[in-house]
Amino acid sequence: MLVGYPIEQAHVDPVVADEVRRRAARRLPTPRLVGFAVVAALTATAGVLAALSLQRFDAPTTPVPPNQAGYLWCCSVRDVSAEWVVPTLRHPAPVGAEAVWVGAQTDDGRFFLQVGTNEFVSPGSTSYQAFWSDGPLHGMPQALGTLAPGDVVRARLVRAGGSWMVTFADRTQGWTHHVRIAYHAGGQGALAEWIEEDPVAVDPVRGSRLFRMAKTQGTTVRDLVVNGAPPSLAETTPETFSDATGTTFAPTVLLHDRFRFRPW
Repeated sequence: MLVGYPIEQAHVDPVVADEVRRRAARRLPTPRLVGFAVVAALTATAGVLAALSLQRFDAPTTPVPPNQAGYLWCCSVRDVSAEWVVPTLRHPAPVGAEAVWVGAQTDDGRFFLQVGTNEFVSPGSTSYQAFWSDGPLHGMPQALGTLAPGDVVRARLVRAGGSWMVTFADRTQGWTHHVRIAYHAGGQGALAEWIEEDPVAVDPVRGSRLFRMAKTQGTTVRDLVVNGAPPSLAETTPETFSDATGTTFAPTVLLHDRFRFRPW
Protein backbone atom coordinates (compact mmCIF):
# COMPACT_ATOMS: atom_id res chain seq x y z
CA MET A 1 0.00 0.00 0.00
CA LEU A 2 1.41 3.38 -1.00
CA VAL A 3 0.86 6.13 1.54
CA GLY A 4 0.69 9.47 -0.26
CA TYR A 5 1.21 10.26 -3.92
CA PRO A 6 3.74 8.31 -6.02
CA ILE A 7 6.95 10.30 -5.96
CA GLU A 8 7.28 10.01 -9.74
CA GLN A 9 4.53 12.65 -10.05
CA ALA A 10 6.75 15.28 -8.45
CA HIS A 11 8.94 17.43 -10.71
CA VAL A 12 12.41 17.52 -9.17
CA ASP A 13 15.50 19.11 -10.69
CA PRO A 14 17.63 16.07 -11.72
CA VAL A 15 20.92 17.67 -10.70
CA VAL A 16 19.65 18.47 -7.21
CA ALA A 17 18.00 15.06 -6.94
CA ASP A 18 21.20 13.24 -7.89
CA GLU A 19 23.22 15.20 -5.33
CA VAL A 20 20.71 14.55 -2.55
CA ARG A 21 20.48 10.84 -3.39
CA ARG A 22 24.26 10.56 -3.52
CA ARG A 23 24.60 12.15 -0.12
CA ALA A 24 21.69 10.22 1.38
CA ALA A 25 23.12 6.92 0.16
CA ARG A 26 26.34 7.57 2.06
CA ARG A 27 24.71 8.35 5.39
CA LEU A 28 25.75 6.29 8.37
CA PRO A 29 23.09 4.16 10.09
CA THR A 30 23.23 5.94 13.46
CA PRO A 31 20.36 8.42 12.85
CA ARG A 32 18.06 5.59 11.80
CA LEU A 33 18.03 4.20 15.35
CA VAL A 34 16.02 6.98 17.00
CA GLY A 35 13.71 6.04 19.81
CA PHE A 36 14.18 2.27 19.88
CA ALA A 37 15.24 2.17 23.54
CA VAL A 38 11.98 3.73 24.66
CA VAL A 39 9.97 1.29 22.56
CA ALA A 40 12.00 -1.58 23.98
CA ALA A 41 11.06 -0.42 27.46
CA LEU A 42 7.42 -1.04 26.61
CA THR A 43 7.97 -4.65 25.64
CA ALA A 44 11.18 -6.06 27.10
CA THR A 45 12.19 -7.48 30.44
CA ALA A 46 14.81 -5.61 32.44
CA GLY A 47 17.54 -8.02 31.36
CA VAL A 48 16.75 -7.79 27.67
CA LEU A 49 16.42 -4.00 27.88
CA ALA A 50 19.85 -3.79 29.50
CA ALA A 51 21.36 -5.82 26.66
CA LEU A 52 19.65 -3.62 24.09
CA SER A 53 20.83 -0.47 25.83
CA LEU A 54 24.44 -1.64 25.82
CA GLN A 55 24.19 -2.49 22.14
CA ARG A 56 22.66 0.95 21.49
CA PHE A 57 25.99 2.74 21.74
CA ASP A 58 27.83 0.53 19.26
CA ALA A 59 27.47 0.34 15.52
CA PRO A 60 24.91 -2.32 14.52
CA THR A 61 26.32 -5.63 13.33
CA THR A 62 23.80 -5.84 10.50
CA PRO A 63 22.70 -3.14 8.06
CA VAL A 64 19.88 -0.93 9.31
CA PRO A 65 16.94 -1.18 6.89
CA PRO A 66 15.52 2.04 5.43
CA ASN A 67 13.09 3.43 7.97
CA GLN A 68 12.26 7.02 7.13
CA ALA A 69 10.12 8.99 4.72
CA GLY A 70 10.06 12.70 4.04
CA TYR A 71 12.15 15.29 2.22
CA LEU A 72 15.87 16.07 1.96
CA TRP A 73 17.18 19.51 0.96
CA CYS A 74 20.65 20.02 -0.45
CA CYS A 75 22.87 21.64 0.83
CA SER A 76 24.65 23.68 3.57
CA VAL A 77 21.74 24.12 5.97
CA ARG A 78 22.15 26.83 8.61
CA ASP A 79 18.57 27.03 9.85
CA VAL A 80 15.83 24.41 9.44
CA SER A 81 12.38 24.26 11.05
CA ALA A 82 8.80 23.07 10.66
CA GLU A 83 5.51 22.83 12.51
CA TRP A 84 3.05 19.96 12.92
CA VAL A 85 0.26 18.63 15.12
CA VAL A 86 1.23 15.72 17.39
CA PRO A 87 -0.56 12.74 15.80
CA THR A 88 -3.08 10.68 17.73
CA LEU A 89 -2.17 7.00 18.04
CA ARG A 90 -4.97 4.53 17.40
CA HIS A 91 -6.27 2.00 19.97
CA PRO A 92 -6.34 -0.91 20.41
CA ALA A 93 -3.00 -1.55 18.79
CA PRO A 94 0.01 -3.84 18.94
CA VAL A 95 3.29 -2.40 20.11
CA GLY A 96 4.45 0.26 17.66
CA ALA A 97 6.17 3.61 17.36
CA GLU A 98 6.71 6.54 15.07
CA ALA A 99 8.70 9.76 15.13
CA VAL A 100 8.46 13.09 13.30
CA TRP A 101 11.49 15.37 13.26
CA VAL A 102 13.60 17.97 11.50
CA GLY A 103 17.31 17.35 11.12
CA ALA A 104 20.67 18.32 9.65
CA GLN A 105 23.27 15.79 8.54
CA THR A 106 26.49 15.70 6.52
CA ASP A 107 27.10 13.06 3.89
CA ASP A 108 30.11 11.64 5.75
CA GLY A 109 28.01 10.98 8.87
CA ARG A 110 30.29 13.01 11.13
CA PHE A 111 27.55 15.50 11.86
CA PHE A 112 23.95 14.65 12.73
CA LEU A 113 21.39 16.63 14.72
CA GLN A 114 17.63 16.25 15.07
CA VAL A 115 14.66 17.52 17.11
CA GLY A 116 11.05 16.39 17.05
CA THR A 117 8.41 14.10 18.54
CA ASN A 118 8.35 10.40 19.45
CA GLU A 119 5.07 8.52 19.79
CA PHE A 120 4.79 5.00 21.26
CA VAL A 121 1.86 2.63 21.68
CA SER A 122 1.25 -0.72 23.37
CA PRO A 123 -2.07 -2.34 24.29
CA GLY A 124 -3.80 0.10 26.65
CA SER A 125 -0.91 2.60 26.80
CA THR A 126 0.45 5.50 24.75
CA SER A 127 3.33 7.93 25.22
CA TYR A 128 4.05 11.24 23.47
CA GLN A 129 7.43 12.93 23.97
CA ALA A 130 9.48 15.80 22.55
CA PHE A 131 13.15 14.90 22.03
CA TRP A 132 16.45 15.90 20.49
CA SER A 133 19.53 13.87 19.65
CA ASP A 134 22.83 14.04 17.80
CA GLY A 135 25.74 12.00 16.46
CA PRO A 136 27.75 11.76 19.71
CA LEU A 137 24.58 10.41 21.38
CA HIS A 138 24.21 7.82 18.58
CA GLY A 139 20.60 8.92 18.12
CA MET A 140 19.61 8.18 21.74
CA PRO A 141 16.57 10.45 22.42
CA GLN A 142 17.02 13.23 24.98
CA ALA A 143 13.67 14.19 26.51
CA LEU A 144 12.46 17.77 26.14
CA GLY A 145 8.95 17.39 27.55
CA THR A 146 5.70 15.43 27.61
CA LEU A 147 3.22 16.12 24.82
CA ALA A 148 -0.44 15.44 24.21
CA PRO A 149 -2.01 14.33 20.93
CA GLY A 150 -3.32 17.36 19.10
CA ASP A 151 -0.65 19.73 20.44
CA VAL A 152 0.68 22.18 17.86
CA VAL A 153 4.49 21.99 17.99
CA ARG A 154 7.43 23.60 16.22
CA ALA A 155 10.98 22.27 15.96
CA ARG A 156 14.02 24.26 14.85
CA LEU A 157 17.81 23.87 14.45
CA VAL A 158 19.97 27.00 14.00
CA ARG A 159 23.73 27.13 13.49
CA ALA A 160 25.55 30.04 15.13
CA GLY A 161 29.33 29.93 14.76
CA GLY A 162 30.67 26.69 16.21
CA SER A 163 27.44 25.75 18.00
CA TRP A 164 23.84 24.87 17.22
CA MET A 165 20.68 25.97 19.02
CA VAL A 166 18.01 23.28 19.31
CA THR A 167 14.55 24.73 19.94
CA PHE A 168 11.29 22.88 20.55
CA ALA A 169 8.04 24.70 21.31
CA ASP A 170 4.66 23.27 22.32
CA ARG A 171 2.41 26.14 21.29
CA THR A 172 -0.70 24.49 22.72
CA GLN A 173 0.74 24.02 26.21
CA GLY A 174 2.73 27.27 26.00
CA TRP A 175 6.28 26.10 26.69
CA THR A 176 9.59 26.27 24.81
CA HIS A 177 12.90 24.51 25.50
CA HIS A 178 16.31 25.47 24.11
CA VAL A 179 19.49 23.37 24.07
CA ARG A 180 22.81 24.79 22.84
CA ILE A 181 25.19 22.19 21.41
CA ALA A 182 28.89 22.68 20.64
CA TYR A 183 29.65 20.39 17.73
CA HIS A 184 33.17 19.76 16.46
CA ALA A 185 32.00 19.03 12.90
CA GLY A 186 30.10 22.30 12.56
CA GLY A 187 27.62 20.94 10.06
CA GLN A 188 29.25 22.54 7.00
CA GLY A 189 27.51 21.28 3.87
CA ALA A 190 24.79 19.44 5.81
CA LEU A 191 21.49 18.36 4.31
CA ALA A 192 18.22 19.58 5.82
CA GLU A 193 15.66 16.86 6.63
CA TRP A 194 11.92 16.73 7.38
CA ILE A 195 11.22 13.13 8.37
CA GLU A 196 8.68 10.59 9.63
CA GLU A 197 10.50 7.56 11.03
CA ASP A 198 9.83 4.00 12.07
CA PRO A 199 12.23 3.44 15.02
CA VAL A 200 14.64 0.53 14.85
CA ALA A 201 15.54 -2.08 17.46
CA VAL A 202 19.15 -3.25 17.65
CA ASP A 203 19.19 -6.75 19.11
CA PRO A 204 22.56 -8.44 19.90
CA VAL A 205 21.26 -11.73 18.49
CA ARG A 206 18.88 -10.79 15.68
CA GLY A 207 20.55 -7.53 14.66
CA SER A 208 18.64 -4.47 13.42
CA ARG A 209 14.94 -4.72 12.72
CA LEU A 210 12.02 -2.38 12.19
CA PHE A 211 9.07 -2.09 14.53
CA ARG A 212 5.54 -1.91 13.21
CA MET A 213 4.68 1.72 12.46
CA ALA A 214 2.14 3.01 14.96
CA LYS A 215 -1.16 3.86 13.27
CA THR A 216 -2.25 7.52 13.26
CA GLN A 217 -4.68 9.75 11.38
CA GLY A 218 -1.76 11.16 9.40
CA THR A 219 0.53 14.13 10.00
CA THR A 220 0.80 17.38 8.03
CA VAL A 221 4.23 19.00 8.25
CA ARG A 222 3.81 22.70 7.48
CA ASP A 223 5.60 26.04 7.51
CA LEU A 224 8.84 24.41 6.33
CA VAL A 225 11.76 26.84 6.43
CA VAL A 226 15.39 26.32 5.47
CA ASN A 227 17.95 29.14 5.63
CA GLY A 228 15.19 31.72 5.98
CA ALA A 229 12.87 30.63 3.15
CA PRO A 230 10.48 27.80 2.25
CA PRO A 231 12.22 25.05 0.25
CA SER A 232 11.09 24.63 -3.33
CA LEU A 233 10.11 21.26 -4.74
CA ALA A 234 13.01 21.48 -7.21
CA GLU A 235 15.48 21.78 -4.30
CA THR A 236 14.27 18.67 -2.50
CA THR A 237 14.12 14.92 -2.98
CA PRO A 238 11.54 12.65 -1.31
CA GLU A 239 12.35 9.48 0.62
CA THR A 240 10.13 6.42 1.08
CA PHE A 241 10.38 3.18 3.07
CA SER A 242 8.42 0.04 3.97
CA ASP A 243 7.87 -0.99 7.59
CA ALA A 244 7.94 -4.48 9.14
CA THR A 245 4.48 -5.24 7.73
CA GLY A 246 5.50 -4.35 4.17
CA THR A 247 3.46 -1.12 4.16
CA THR A 248 5.14 1.58 2.07
CA PHE A 249 5.24 5.14 3.37
CA ALA A 250 5.83 8.23 1.26
CA PRO A 251 5.20 11.94 1.68
CA THR A 252 2.68 13.75 -0.49
CA VAL A 253 4.07 16.22 -3.02
CA LEU A 254 5.64 19.26 -1.36
CA LEU A 255 3.26 22.15 -2.10
CA HIS A 256 4.33 25.65 -1.10
CA ASP A 257 5.64 25.02 2.43
CA ARG A 258 3.85 21.82 3.47
CA PHE A 259 3.33 18.13 2.81
CA ARG A 260 1.52 15.26 4.51
CA PHE A 261 2.29 11.80 5.79
CA ARG A 262 -0.83 9.73 5.03
CA PRO A 263 -2.09 6.93 7.35
CA TRP A 264 -2.92 3.40 6.23
